[in-house]
Amino acid sequence: MRLHTRRALHPIRAKSEARYARSVARPTEEPPMTTPYDEINYPDAAFAQSHPDRLAMLAHLMGMTPAPVPQARVLELGCAAGANLIPMACQYPDATFVGIDYAETQIAQARDTAAALRLENMRFEALNFLDVNHDALGEFDYIIAHGIYSWVPQAVQQAMLTIFKRHLAPQGVGYISYNVLPGWRMYGIGREAMMYRVRGLTDLNERARVAREYLSGIARIERDIQSTNAWARFQKAYDILLKAQMDYLDAKPNNVFVHDELEFNNEALYFWQFMERFEAAGLQFLSESVLPVSLPSNLGDGIQDFLGKHCTNIIELEQTLDFLRNRTFRQTLLVHDDVAVDRRLKLDRLPALYLTSKMQRTPAEGTDGGSVTYIVVDEELKFTTGDPLTIHVFDQLIRTYPREQRLAELVLSAREANYALQIPPRSAEEDAASIAATLLQAFGRSYSMLEMRASPAPMVTEVSERPIASAYARFQAIGGFDVTNQRHEVVTLDRVTRFVISRLDGTHDVAMLARALGQEVVIPRKMNDSGPELRHEVEAVLKYLARTALLVG
Repeated sequence: MRLHTRRALHPIRAKSEARYARSVARPTEEPPMTTPYDEINYPDAAFAQSHPDRLAMLAHLMGMTPAPVPQARVLELGCAAGANLIPMACQYPDATFVGIDYAETQIAQARDTAAALRLENMRFEALNFLDVNHDALGEFDYIIAHGIYSWVPQAVQQAMLTIFKRHLAPQGVGYISYNVLPGWRMYGIGREAMMYRVRGLTDLNERARVAREYLSGIARIERDIQSTNAWARFQKAYDILLKAQMDYLDAKPNNVFVHDELEFNNEALYFWQFMERFEAAGLQFLSESVLPVSLPSNLGDGIQDFLGKHCTNIIELEQTLDFLRNRTFRQTLLVHDDVAVDRRLKLDRLPALYLTSKMQRTPAEGTDGGSVTYIVVDEELKFTTGDPLTIHVFDQLIRTYPREQRLAELVLSAREANYALQIPPRSAEEDAASIAATLLQAFGRSYSMLEMRASPAPMVTEVSERPIASAYARFQAIGGFDVTNQRHEVVTLDRVTRFVISRLDGTHDVAMLARALGQEVVIPRKMNDSGPELRHEVEAVLKYLARTALLVG
Protein backbone atom coordinates (compact mmCIF):
# COMPACT_ATOMS: atom_id res chain seq x y z
CA MET A 1 0.00 0.00 0.00
CA ARG A 2 1.39 3.39 -0.94
CA LEU A 3 2.11 5.96 1.70
CA HIS A 4 -0.24 8.59 0.27
CA THR A 5 -3.10 6.05 0.49
CA ARG A 6 -2.29 5.43 4.12
CA ARG A 7 -2.23 9.15 4.71
CA ALA A 8 -5.75 9.49 3.34
CA LEU A 9 -7.07 6.72 5.56
CA HIS A 10 -5.04 7.28 8.72
CA PRO A 11 -3.55 10.79 8.77
CA ILE A 12 -1.55 10.49 12.00
CA ARG A 13 -0.20 7.02 11.38
CA ALA A 14 0.64 7.90 7.79
CA LYS A 15 2.47 11.07 8.74
CA SER A 16 4.42 9.32 11.50
CA GLU A 17 5.40 6.44 9.26
CA ALA A 18 6.19 8.76 6.39
CA ARG A 19 8.80 10.40 8.58
CA TYR A 20 10.55 7.06 8.38
CA ALA A 21 9.51 6.67 4.72
CA ARG A 22 12.60 4.86 3.55
CA SER A 23 12.38 2.39 6.42
CA VAL A 24 8.86 1.44 5.35
CA ALA A 25 8.67 1.73 1.58
CA ARG A 26 11.71 3.69 0.31
CA PRO A 27 9.77 5.58 -2.38
CA THR A 28 12.04 6.89 -5.12
CA GLU A 29 9.54 9.27 -6.71
CA GLU A 30 9.08 11.43 -3.60
CA PRO A 31 11.61 13.77 -1.96
CA PRO A 32 12.91 12.83 1.52
CA MET A 33 10.48 13.81 4.25
CA THR A 34 11.50 15.51 7.46
CA THR A 35 11.40 13.71 10.78
CA PRO A 36 9.56 15.08 13.82
CA TYR A 37 13.00 15.89 15.20
CA ASP A 38 13.59 18.23 12.27
CA GLU A 39 10.36 20.04 13.10
CA ILE A 40 10.87 20.20 16.88
CA ASN A 41 14.33 19.45 18.25
CA TYR A 42 14.59 17.09 21.16
CA PRO A 43 16.78 18.60 23.89
CA ASP A 44 20.26 17.14 23.66
CA ALA A 45 22.22 15.98 26.70
CA ALA A 46 25.03 13.76 27.93
CA PHE A 47 24.14 10.43 29.56
CA ALA A 48 26.76 9.12 31.98
CA GLN A 49 25.19 5.66 31.92
CA SER A 50 26.03 5.34 28.22
CA HIS A 51 29.65 6.48 28.45
CA PRO A 52 32.15 3.94 27.07
CA ASP A 53 34.07 3.97 30.34
CA ARG A 54 30.98 2.71 32.19
CA LEU A 55 30.66 -0.06 29.61
CA ALA A 56 34.35 -0.93 29.86
CA MET A 57 34.27 -1.01 33.65
CA LEU A 58 31.34 -3.44 33.78
CA ALA A 59 32.80 -5.60 31.03
CA HIS A 60 36.07 -5.84 32.98
CA LEU A 61 34.22 -6.79 36.17
CA MET A 62 32.53 -9.62 34.27
CA GLY A 63 35.69 -11.15 32.93
CA MET A 64 35.95 -9.50 29.52
CA THR A 65 38.90 -7.64 27.99
CA PRO A 66 37.34 -4.38 26.74
CA ALA A 67 39.27 -1.92 24.60
CA PRO A 68 40.96 0.98 26.44
CA VAL A 69 38.54 3.88 26.15
CA PRO A 70 41.15 6.61 25.40
CA GLN A 71 41.98 4.85 22.10
CA ALA A 72 38.61 3.23 21.36
CA ARG A 73 36.29 3.42 18.34
CA VAL A 74 32.77 4.50 19.39
CA LEU A 75 29.54 4.54 17.35
CA GLU A 76 26.30 6.21 18.47
CA LEU A 77 23.01 5.39 16.78
CA GLY A 78 20.49 8.20 17.09
CA CYS A 79 23.12 10.74 18.08
CA ALA A 80 20.80 13.77 17.58
CA ALA A 81 22.83 17.01 17.76
CA GLY A 82 25.79 15.27 19.35
CA ALA A 83 25.56 16.35 22.99
CA ASN A 84 26.29 12.82 24.16
CA LEU A 85 29.08 12.06 21.67
CA ILE A 86 30.88 15.40 21.31
CA PRO A 87 32.08 15.67 24.94
CA MET A 88 33.52 12.15 24.60
CA ALA A 89 35.47 13.26 21.53
CA CYS A 90 36.77 16.24 23.52
CA GLN A 91 37.77 13.99 26.42
CA TYR A 92 39.62 11.45 24.26
CA PRO A 93 41.41 13.04 21.27
CA ASP A 94 43.08 9.71 20.38
CA ALA A 95 39.77 7.84 20.12
CA THR A 96 37.41 7.82 17.12
CA PHE A 97 33.71 8.70 17.24
CA VAL A 98 30.94 8.28 14.67
CA GLY A 99 27.36 9.49 15.06
CA ILE A 100 24.40 8.49 12.88
CA ASP A 101 20.94 10.06 12.95
CA TYR A 102 18.06 10.35 10.46
CA ALA A 103 17.29 14.00 11.37
CA GLU A 104 19.36 16.09 8.96
CA THR A 105 18.88 19.34 10.89
CA GLN A 106 20.32 17.79 14.05
CA ILE A 107 23.23 16.24 12.17
CA ALA A 108 23.98 19.66 10.68
CA GLN A 109 24.01 21.13 14.17
CA ALA A 110 26.33 18.37 15.41
CA ARG A 111 28.73 19.00 12.54
CA ASP A 112 28.75 22.73 13.26
CA THR A 113 29.57 22.14 16.93
CA ALA A 114 32.34 19.67 16.11
CA ALA A 115 33.79 22.15 13.62
CA ALA A 116 33.65 24.99 16.14
CA LEU A 117 35.57 22.83 18.61
CA ARG A 118 38.01 21.73 15.87
CA LEU A 119 37.39 18.06 16.56
CA GLU A 120 39.09 15.93 13.94
CA ASN A 121 38.42 12.57 15.62
CA MET A 122 34.72 12.35 14.82
CA ARG A 123 32.20 12.45 12.01
CA PHE A 124 28.42 12.59 11.73
CA GLU A 125 26.18 11.02 9.10
CA ALA A 126 22.54 11.83 8.30
CA LEU A 127 21.37 8.33 7.53
CA ASN A 128 18.56 5.84 8.00
CA PHE A 129 19.84 2.75 9.78
CA LEU A 130 18.45 0.65 6.93
CA ASP A 131 20.73 2.47 4.50
CA VAL A 132 23.98 1.86 6.37
CA ASN A 133 26.86 0.74 4.14
CA HIS A 134 28.07 -2.16 6.23
CA ASP A 135 31.23 -2.64 4.17
CA ALA A 136 32.33 0.95 4.81
CA LEU A 137 31.21 1.52 8.40
CA GLY A 138 33.94 -0.48 10.11
CA GLU A 139 34.33 -2.08 13.54
CA PHE A 140 33.63 -0.42 16.88
CA ASP A 141 34.65 -1.20 20.45
CA TYR A 142 31.52 0.46 21.85
CA ILE A 143 28.13 1.07 20.24
CA ILE A 144 25.55 3.30 21.94
CA ALA A 145 21.82 3.69 21.25
CA HIS A 146 20.06 5.75 23.90
CA GLY A 147 16.38 6.68 23.74
CA ILE A 148 15.65 5.51 20.21
CA TYR A 149 14.90 1.76 20.00
CA SER A 150 11.36 1.94 21.40
CA TRP A 151 10.49 4.94 19.24
CA VAL A 152 11.16 3.58 15.74
CA PRO A 153 9.34 1.01 13.55
CA GLN A 154 10.23 -2.68 13.91
CA ALA A 155 12.14 -2.70 10.61
CA VAL A 156 14.44 -0.02 11.98
CA GLN A 157 14.75 -1.83 15.31
CA GLN A 158 15.94 -4.92 13.48
CA ALA A 159 18.41 -2.84 11.50
CA MET A 160 19.80 -1.50 14.78
CA LEU A 161 20.41 -5.01 16.10
CA THR A 162 22.07 -5.93 12.81
CA ILE A 163 24.43 -2.98 13.21
CA PHE A 164 25.28 -4.07 16.75
CA LYS A 165 26.05 -7.60 15.60
CA ARG A 166 27.98 -6.78 12.43
CA HIS A 167 30.02 -3.83 13.71
CA LEU A 168 30.77 -4.66 17.35
CA ALA A 169 34.36 -5.80 17.95
CA PRO A 170 34.84 -9.34 19.34
CA GLN A 171 35.25 -7.97 22.89
CA GLY A 172 33.05 -4.95 22.16
CA VAL A 173 30.18 -3.76 24.33
CA GLY A 174 26.88 -2.29 23.17
CA TYR A 175 24.49 -0.09 25.14
CA ILE A 176 20.79 0.13 24.29
CA SER A 177 17.91 1.67 26.22
CA TYR A 178 14.22 0.85 25.79
CA ASN A 179 10.80 0.87 27.48
CA VAL A 180 9.80 -2.26 29.37
CA LEU A 181 6.74 -3.81 30.92
CA PRO A 182 5.15 -4.14 33.42
CA GLY A 183 5.92 -0.61 34.57
CA TRP A 184 5.34 0.98 31.18
CA ARG A 185 1.85 -0.53 31.08
CA MET A 186 0.85 1.72 33.98
CA TYR A 187 2.64 4.72 32.51
CA GLY A 188 1.09 3.99 29.12
CA ILE A 189 -2.45 4.59 30.35
CA GLY A 190 -2.02 8.34 30.07
CA ARG A 191 -0.27 8.08 26.72
CA GLU A 192 -3.03 5.92 25.24
CA ALA A 193 -5.68 8.37 26.40
CA MET A 194 -3.79 11.29 24.85
CA MET A 195 -3.11 9.44 21.60
CA TYR A 196 -6.82 8.70 21.29
CA ARG A 197 -7.71 12.37 21.73
CA VAL A 198 -5.17 13.73 19.22
CA ARG A 199 -5.70 11.03 16.59
CA GLY A 200 -6.97 13.56 14.01
CA LEU A 201 -4.35 16.27 14.61
CA THR A 202 -1.11 16.63 12.65
CA ASP A 203 0.50 19.84 13.93
CA LEU A 204 2.96 18.81 16.64
CA ASN A 205 2.43 21.80 18.92
CA GLU A 206 -1.34 21.54 18.65
CA ARG A 207 -1.17 17.83 19.47
CA ALA A 208 0.82 18.63 22.59
CA ARG A 209 -1.61 21.33 23.73
CA VAL A 210 -4.72 19.21 23.23
CA ALA A 211 -3.13 16.10 24.75
CA ARG A 212 -2.13 17.95 27.91
CA GLU A 213 -5.58 19.48 28.26
CA TYR A 214 -7.31 16.12 27.78
CA LEU A 215 -5.19 14.14 30.27
CA SER A 216 -5.33 16.98 32.78
CA GLY A 217 -9.11 16.93 32.65
CA ILE A 218 -9.18 13.21 33.33
CA ALA A 219 -6.54 13.30 36.06
CA ARG A 220 -7.96 16.29 37.96
CA ILE A 221 -11.39 14.74 38.46
CA GLU A 222 -12.01 14.35 42.18
CA ARG A 223 -13.05 10.79 42.91
CA ASP A 224 -14.86 10.59 46.24
CA ILE A 225 -14.25 6.96 47.12
CA GLN A 226 -15.32 6.15 50.67
CA SER A 227 -15.52 2.38 50.50
CA THR A 228 -12.57 0.18 51.46
CA ASN A 229 -13.45 -2.88 49.40
CA ALA A 230 -11.12 -4.29 46.74
CA TRP A 231 -12.72 -2.38 43.87
CA ALA A 232 -12.54 0.92 45.76
CA ARG A 233 -8.85 0.38 46.53
CA PHE A 234 -8.27 -0.33 42.83
CA GLN A 235 -9.98 2.95 41.89
CA LYS A 236 -7.96 4.87 44.45
CA ALA A 237 -4.76 3.44 43.01
CA TYR A 238 -5.90 4.50 39.53
CA ASP A 239 -6.61 8.01 40.79
CA ILE A 240 -3.14 8.24 42.37
CA LEU A 241 -1.53 6.94 39.17
CA LEU A 242 -3.24 9.50 36.92
CA LYS A 243 -2.46 12.43 39.18
CA ALA A 244 1.18 11.36 39.56
CA GLN A 245 1.58 11.02 35.81
CA MET A 246 -0.02 14.41 35.20
CA ASP A 247 2.33 16.07 37.68
CA TYR A 248 5.27 14.39 35.97
CA LEU A 249 4.15 15.47 32.49
CA ASP A 250 3.40 19.03 33.61
CA ALA A 251 7.11 19.45 34.26
CA LYS A 252 8.08 18.30 30.75
CA PRO A 253 8.68 21.04 28.17
CA ASN A 254 6.87 20.63 24.86
CA ASN A 255 9.96 19.68 22.88
CA VAL A 256 10.35 16.65 25.17
CA PHE A 257 6.65 15.92 25.53
CA VAL A 258 5.85 15.66 21.81
CA HIS A 259 8.60 13.07 21.30
CA ASP A 260 8.46 11.06 24.53
CA GLU A 261 4.67 10.86 24.78
CA LEU A 262 3.10 11.50 21.38
CA GLU A 263 5.32 9.73 18.84
CA PHE A 264 3.33 7.15 16.91
CA ASN A 265 5.98 4.50 17.54
CA ASN A 266 6.42 3.92 21.26
CA GLU A 267 6.81 0.24 21.98
CA ALA A 268 7.24 -1.45 25.33
CA LEU A 269 7.81 -5.17 25.75
CA TYR A 270 8.80 -7.45 28.57
CA PHE A 271 12.52 -7.89 29.11
CA TRP A 272 12.37 -11.55 28.07
CA GLN A 273 10.77 -10.52 24.77
CA PHE A 274 13.56 -8.05 24.06
CA MET A 275 16.09 -10.74 24.91
CA GLU A 276 14.51 -13.07 22.34
CA ARG A 277 15.13 -10.41 19.70
CA PHE A 278 18.69 -9.76 20.84
CA GLU A 279 19.56 -13.45 21.03
CA ALA A 280 18.11 -14.04 17.55
CA ALA A 281 20.51 -11.35 16.32
CA GLY A 282 23.49 -13.18 17.85
CA LEU A 283 23.84 -11.02 20.97
CA GLN A 284 23.67 -11.80 24.67
CA PHE A 285 22.86 -9.88 27.83
CA LEU A 286 25.86 -8.65 29.82
CA SER A 287 24.31 -6.48 32.54
CA GLU A 288 22.44 -3.27 33.15
CA SER A 289 24.44 -0.06 33.00
CA VAL A 290 23.28 0.64 36.56
CA LEU A 291 24.28 -2.68 38.09
CA PRO A 292 22.84 -2.26 41.62
CA VAL A 293 19.25 -2.45 40.31
CA SER A 294 19.96 -6.02 39.20
CA LEU A 295 21.30 -7.26 42.54
CA PRO A 296 18.73 -9.19 44.63
CA SER A 297 20.61 -8.29 47.79
CA ASN A 298 19.25 -4.74 47.47
CA LEU A 299 15.63 -5.89 47.75
CA GLY A 300 15.51 -7.00 51.37
CA ASP A 301 15.26 -10.24 53.32
CA GLY A 302 13.57 -13.25 51.79
CA ILE A 303 13.82 -12.09 48.19
CA GLN A 304 16.84 -14.22 47.35
CA ASP A 305 15.03 -17.39 48.44
CA PHE A 306 12.05 -16.43 46.31
CA LEU A 307 14.25 -15.74 43.30
CA GLY A 308 16.15 -18.97 43.80
CA LYS A 309 12.91 -20.88 43.72
CA HIS A 310 11.54 -19.29 40.55
CA CYS A 311 14.58 -18.31 38.44
CA THR A 312 16.92 -20.76 36.70
CA ASN A 313 18.93 -18.36 34.50
CA ILE A 314 19.91 -14.71 34.19
CA ILE A 315 16.99 -13.82 31.89
CA GLU A 316 14.40 -15.22 34.30
CA LEU A 317 16.13 -13.43 37.18
CA GLU A 318 16.14 -10.06 35.42
CA GLN A 319 12.52 -10.47 34.30
CA THR A 320 11.38 -11.35 37.81
CA LEU A 321 13.23 -8.35 39.18
CA ASP A 322 11.26 -6.21 36.71
CA PHE A 323 8.03 -7.60 38.13
CA LEU A 324 9.23 -6.90 41.66
CA ARG A 325 10.28 -3.33 40.83
CA ASN A 326 7.50 -2.50 38.33
CA ARG A 327 10.22 -1.36 35.97
CA THR A 328 9.51 1.02 33.07
CA PHE A 329 12.90 1.52 31.40
CA ARG A 330 16.09 -0.46 30.86
CA GLN A 331 19.64 0.50 29.92
CA THR A 332 21.12 -2.79 28.82
CA LEU A 333 24.65 -3.82 27.84
CA LEU A 334 25.02 -6.38 25.04
CA VAL A 335 27.94 -8.45 23.81
CA HIS A 336 28.40 -11.15 21.19
CA ASP A 337 26.82 -14.49 22.04
CA ASP A 338 30.18 -16.30 21.96
CA VAL A 339 31.77 -14.09 24.63
CA ALA A 340 32.48 -15.81 27.96
CA VAL A 341 30.75 -13.79 30.70
CA ASP A 342 31.36 -14.32 34.42
CA ARG A 343 28.89 -12.26 36.48
CA ARG A 344 30.45 -13.21 39.81
CA LEU A 345 32.03 -10.00 41.05
CA LYS A 346 35.50 -11.11 42.07
CA LEU A 347 37.88 -9.17 44.28
CA ASP A 348 40.83 -9.73 41.96
CA ARG A 349 39.19 -7.53 39.30
CA LEU A 350 39.22 -4.40 41.48
CA PRO A 351 42.96 -3.52 41.42
CA ALA A 352 42.81 -2.48 37.75
CA LEU A 353 39.93 -0.03 38.31
CA TYR A 354 39.82 3.59 39.52
CA LEU A 355 37.65 4.38 42.53
CA THR A 356 35.89 7.39 44.00
CA SER A 357 33.02 8.13 46.38
CA LYS A 358 30.64 11.04 46.84
CA MET A 359 29.22 9.92 50.19
CA GLN A 360 29.12 12.09 53.30
CA ARG A 361 30.70 11.19 56.62
CA THR A 362 28.96 11.54 59.94
CA PRO A 363 29.71 10.16 63.42
CA ALA A 364 27.70 6.99 64.02
CA GLU A 365 24.81 7.36 66.41
CA GLY A 366 24.96 5.51 69.72
CA THR A 367 28.66 4.64 69.52
CA ASP A 368 31.67 5.44 71.64
CA GLY A 369 33.27 7.38 68.83
CA GLY A 370 35.08 4.48 67.21
CA SER A 371 32.53 3.94 64.43
CA VAL A 372 31.64 6.12 61.49
CA THR A 373 28.48 6.24 59.37
CA TYR A 374 28.64 7.10 55.68
CA ILE A 375 25.48 8.30 53.98
CA VAL A 376 24.07 9.00 50.54
CA VAL A 377 21.48 11.68 51.23
CA ASP A 378 19.58 11.54 47.92
CA GLU A 379 19.13 7.78 48.06
CA GLU A 380 18.68 7.48 51.85
CA LEU A 381 21.47 4.91 52.03
CA LYS A 382 24.02 4.47 54.76
CA PHE A 383 26.45 2.05 56.29
CA THR A 384 28.41 2.08 59.54
CA THR A 385 31.86 0.68 60.15
CA GLY A 386 34.29 0.61 63.02
CA ASP A 387 37.18 -0.81 61.03
CA PRO A 388 39.94 1.82 61.02
CA LEU A 389 41.31 0.75 57.62
CA THR A 390 37.89 1.02 55.99
CA ILE A 391 37.30 4.38 57.65
CA HIS A 392 40.61 5.70 56.33
CA VAL A 393 39.88 4.48 52.79
CA PHE A 394 36.44 6.08 52.56
CA ASP A 395 37.61 9.26 54.25
CA GLN A 396 40.36 9.56 51.67
CA LEU A 397 38.02 8.91 48.75
CA ILE A 398 35.51 11.47 50.02
CA ARG A 399 38.13 14.10 50.87
CA THR A 400 39.79 13.92 47.46
CA TYR A 401 36.61 13.51 45.37
CA PRO A 402 36.39 13.52 42.35
CA ARG A 403 39.99 12.29 41.99
CA GLU A 404 40.00 8.56 41.28
CA GLN A 405 42.40 6.25 43.11
CA ARG A 406 43.38 2.64 42.73
CA LEU A 407 43.03 -0.03 45.37
CA ALA A 408 46.78 -0.41 45.94
CA GLU A 409 47.14 3.32 46.67
CA LEU A 410 44.26 3.24 49.14
CA VAL A 411 45.48 0.13 50.94
CA LEU A 412 49.01 1.53 51.27
CA SER A 413 47.73 4.83 52.67
CA ALA A 414 45.42 3.06 55.14
CA ARG A 415 48.20 0.76 56.38
CA GLU A 416 50.68 3.60 56.78
CA ALA A 417 48.17 5.63 58.80
CA ASN A 418 47.03 2.77 61.06
CA TYR A 419 50.20 0.73 61.52
CA ALA A 420 52.68 3.58 61.97
CA LEU A 421 53.41 2.60 65.58
CA GLN A 422 52.84 -1.16 65.49
CA ILE A 423 53.67 -4.31 63.62
CA PRO A 424 50.87 -4.96 61.08
CA PRO A 425 48.59 -7.71 62.41
CA ARG A 426 47.78 -8.82 58.86
CA SER A 427 49.60 -8.96 55.57
CA ALA A 428 49.08 -6.35 52.86
CA GLU A 429 47.27 -8.98 50.78
CA GLU A 430 44.85 -9.73 53.61
CA ASP A 431 44.13 -6.07 54.20
CA ALA A 432 43.65 -5.50 50.47
CA ALA A 433 41.15 -8.39 50.26
CA SER A 434 39.21 -7.09 53.26
CA ILE A 435 39.06 -3.52 51.93
CA ALA A 436 38.18 -4.72 48.43
CA ALA A 437 35.27 -6.77 49.78
CA THR A 438 33.85 -3.71 51.56
CA LEU A 439 34.33 -1.52 48.49
CA LEU A 440 32.63 -4.08 46.26
CA GLN A 441 29.71 -4.28 48.67
CA ALA A 442 29.32 -0.49 48.58
CA PHE A 443 29.52 -0.48 44.78
CA GLY A 444 26.78 -3.11 44.64
CA ARG A 445 24.45 -0.95 46.70
CA SER A 446 24.85 2.32 44.80
CA TYR A 447 27.27 4.05 42.46
CA SER A 448 26.95 7.06 44.77
CA MET A 449 28.49 4.95 47.54
CA LEU A 450 31.34 3.86 45.33
CA GLU A 451 31.97 4.53 41.67
CA MET A 452 34.42 2.55 39.58
CA ARG A 453 36.02 3.54 36.29
CA ALA A 454 38.09 1.63 33.78
CA SER A 455 40.33 4.66 33.22
CA PRO A 456 40.77 7.95 35.08
CA ALA A 457 38.62 10.83 33.91
CA PRO A 458 40.72 13.38 31.93
CA MET A 459 40.55 16.17 34.52
CA VAL A 460 42.50 17.92 37.24
CA THR A 461 41.28 18.32 40.80
CA GLU A 462 43.67 21.06 41.89
CA VAL A 463 43.33 24.68 40.75
CA SER A 464 46.35 25.82 38.74
CA GLU A 465 47.72 29.35 38.44
CA ARG A 466 45.95 29.83 35.10
CA PRO A 467 43.11 27.31 35.13
CA ILE A 468 41.71 25.66 32.01
CA ALA A 469 38.14 24.40 31.78
CA SER A 470 37.17 21.80 29.21
CA ALA A 471 36.66 23.28 25.75
CA TYR A 472 33.20 21.78 25.44
CA ALA A 473 32.04 23.19 28.79
CA ARG A 474 33.30 26.64 27.78
CA PHE A 475 31.48 26.29 24.48
CA GLN A 476 28.25 25.29 26.25
CA ALA A 477 28.54 28.14 28.75
CA ILE A 478 28.34 30.65 25.92
CA GLY A 479 24.76 29.65 25.20
CA GLY A 480 23.37 28.31 28.45
CA PHE A 481 23.78 27.28 32.07
CA ASP A 482 24.02 23.48 31.66
CA VAL A 483 27.47 22.11 30.86
CA THR A 484 28.97 18.61 30.64
CA ASN A 485 31.86 17.81 32.94
CA GLN A 486 34.75 15.40 32.40
CA ARG A 487 32.83 12.63 34.15
CA HIS A 488 30.09 13.01 31.53
CA GLU A 489 27.65 14.50 34.01
CA VAL A 490 25.48 17.56 33.45
CA VAL A 491 26.30 20.45 35.81
CA THR A 492 24.04 23.50 36.11
CA LEU A 493 25.93 26.75 36.66
CA ASP A 494 24.85 30.01 38.27
CA ARG A 495 25.52 33.33 36.53
CA VAL A 496 28.85 34.02 38.20
CA THR A 497 30.20 30.50 37.62
CA ARG A 498 29.09 30.62 34.00
CA PHE A 499 30.94 33.90 33.53
CA VAL A 500 34.14 32.55 35.08
CA ILE A 501 34.18 29.21 33.26
CA SER A 502 33.76 30.87 29.88
CA ARG A 503 37.13 32.58 30.42
CA LEU A 504 39.14 29.59 31.63
CA ASP A 505 41.27 29.09 28.53
CA GLY A 506 44.62 29.12 30.36
CA THR A 507 45.35 32.81 29.85
CA HIS A 508 43.73 34.24 33.01
CA ASP A 509 44.90 34.06 36.61
CA VAL A 510 42.73 34.77 39.65
CA ALA A 511 43.50 38.50 39.70
CA MET A 512 42.58 38.89 36.03
CA LEU A 513 39.37 36.92 36.50
CA ALA A 514 38.45 39.05 39.52
CA ARG A 515 38.95 42.27 37.58
CA ALA A 516 36.87 40.96 34.67
CA LEU A 517 34.16 39.88 37.06
CA GLY A 518 34.08 43.30 38.68
CA GLN A 519 33.26 44.89 35.33
CA GLU A 520 30.24 42.62 34.71
CA VAL A 521 26.63 43.02 35.79
CA VAL A 522 26.29 39.29 36.48
CA ILE A 523 27.61 39.72 40.02
CA PRO A 524 25.72 41.12 43.00
CA ARG A 525 25.99 44.89 43.24
CA LYS A 526 27.67 44.73 46.67
CA MET A 527 30.79 43.16 45.15
CA ASN A 528 31.45 45.70 42.45
CA ASP A 529 33.85 47.86 44.44
CA SER A 530 35.55 45.21 46.56
CA GLY A 531 38.72 43.68 45.11
CA PRO A 532 39.30 41.16 47.94
CA GLU A 533 35.67 40.08 47.87
CA LEU A 534 35.79 39.55 44.12
CA ARG A 535 39.00 37.55 44.42
CA HIS A 536 37.45 35.40 47.14
CA GLU A 537 34.43 34.82 44.91
CA VAL A 538 36.61 33.72 41.99
CA GLU A 539 38.63 31.38 44.19
CA ALA A 540 35.43 29.79 45.49
CA VAL A 541 34.15 29.32 41.93
CA LEU A 542 37.42 27.70 40.84
CA LYS A 543 37.32 25.27 43.76
CA TYR A 544 33.75 24.41 42.82
CA LEU A 545 34.76 23.78 39.20
CA ALA A 546 37.55 21.47 40.34
CA ARG A 547 35.13 19.66 42.64
CA THR A 548 32.66 19.19 39.80
CA ALA A 549 35.24 17.82 37.33
CA LEU A 550 35.18 20.78 34.95
CA LEU A 551 38.88 21.65 34.97
CA VAL A 552 41.44 20.05 32.66
CA GLY A 553 44.50 22.16 33.40
